[in-house]
Amino acid sequence: MILYVNIATFVIGLIIGCTVIGFTWEETDVVPLFLIVGLYVVISVLFSIFVPKTFSMKYDSKCFYYTRFGKEEVYEFKHVLYIDEPYTEKHKALCFYLNTGKLKFISFDRDKKIVDVFLTHSKNAISREQFVARFPNIKL
Repeated sequence: MILYVNIATFVIGLIIGCTVIGFTWEETDVVPLFLIVGLYVVISVLFSIFVPKTFSMKYDSKCFYYTRFGKEEVYEFKHVLYIDEPYTEKHKALCFYLNTGKLKFISFDRDKKIVDVFLTHSKNAISREQFVARFPNIKL
């Protein structure tokens, strides 16, 4: 699973931008209109090239690879100890604990695709009661 820039967002932004710019300038001022629209297109193309490289999510049968701002984090499914499903449902972000007791978050999970991946691949996951018994100092 890889997150890509949505093309529809670019098109909608272009239409809204052209409409707003078109209503603010007179018909004789065509050059600034083309300069602003051209600048918008160039910036949008640059964002659509560089954003997937700085933010992406991939997984295989053993690991989940999460890239944020060019830094790749690797979470092995065998080290995931507990997945906090109530928090995940409420905040639309995956919240899980590793076998060391460290809390980790993965945001942008509105469709619960990442949660399903973690639930199916995390074989060592334990229940909430078992986690509280194992780590009594961690407040869930």
